[in-house]
Amino acid sequence: MLAPISNCTGCMACLNACPVSCIENVMDKEGFYYPQIEEKQCIKCGKCTSACPILQESIKKGYDNPEVYAVWHKDEKIIKKSSSGGAFAVFARYILEKGGSVFGAAYDEALCVNHIEVNSLDDLDLLHGSKYVQSNIGDIYRTVKSLLEKGQYVLFSGTPCQVAGLYGFLGHEDYENLLTCDFVCHGVPSPGVFKKYIDYKEEKERSKLIKIEMRTKKRSWVSPYGMSHVYNNGKQKELRNVFKDPYMNGFLYDIFLRNTCYDCPYAKIPRESDITLGDFWGIGIYEPFNHSTKQGISLVLINSKKGQAVFNNCMGEMYFEKRSLEEAKKGNVMLSPRKYNHPSREAFFKDMKTKPFEDLIIKYLQRRPSFKNILIKLIIKLVGIRNINKVKRVIKRYD
Repeated sequence: MLAPISNCTGCMACLNACPVSCIENVMDKEGFYYPQIEEKQCIKCGKCTSACPILQESIKKGYDNPEVYAVWHKDEKIIKKSSSGGAFAVFARYILEKGGSVFGAAYDEALCVNHIEVNSLDDLDLLHGSKYVQSNIGDIYRTVKSLLEKGQYVLFSGTPCQVAGLYGFLGHEDYENLLTCDFVCHGVPSPGVFKKYIDYKEEKERSKLIKIEMRTKKRSWVSPYGMSHVYNNGKQKELRNVFKDPYMNGFLYDIFLRNTCYDCPYAKIPRESDITLGDFWGIGIYEPFNHSTKQGISLVLINSKKGQAVFNNCMGEMYFEKRSLEEAKKGNVMLSPRKYNHPSREAFFKDMKTKPFEDLIIKYLQRRPSFKNILIKLIIKLVGIRNINKVKRVIKRYD
């Protein structure tokens, strides 16, 4: 038995647990992947049910009051290619130097996002950077288990539901050589929507899109951050403000997230993982933070004894400062339970069946100009560009 579609996170623990491989990964009409049983092959063993973290009580829970740190890597080059402060690179390097493997999300040649294994520092760049689309787990949990049983060190990184899926698949076996890292997750967008977005960008540029960076820090780590597209024709398009990109705008405004993300069972503390990573957006809200934040500061939550031990062993690779959990929550709402939905979600996916992506952009994915900007443009027409600075100063007093 599988979890109801309304509750399924797509972690694919069931697919990995099936001994006869009768569970397939099938894309639904919204572009999300769900497990589907081939009933004729099913032997009714119940292993899919036992592995499901939604149908079973959580196997692993972290501290109710985790230690909280602001972290930034000592190597500025690593910070520049990281989404925030480079904390993931610190822990990944630690595992790799012990002869272990690191698992995380990476783009393939078609810009689909899949979970892969990395076992060298040279390949670690594949896992750097944010990929705002749900990754395909495939049968990667089986690979993780095989390595763990051989005594090899493993770092598994993923969304909170993917970490829960791994633990569900592994069962009650406690592997000392396994370190898990989740991140403060905004929710996972539809791979189907992402594919339509890629097709739209390629058609518009008349060239294959070969690289995409969903977060660049040439301007700043602090929002609005930038975005980059590289095409096969040699062109690179830089966007200074991600809110001007239709896909990122739709993601950040929660229009096309997976249904379970709007009432996520893992958006809370305690966490499932040993270590939780994120952007420390709330830094300095309650207590002064006397360091530069321009290139990014990582939020690190220590959720277990194992997580604390690894953090202690990595102290020489990073700068860090202890902070409060209250401060971490202030800038990261997904550390606390919430139930919500976007009013346009249902209509968006209904239109996606029949309308071209360009029509979806016009109707749903454009950032609407603020009243202030509309007013300024109107006043420019009325008073002329030479007098606009004076007008702006007046408006600012009442903004």
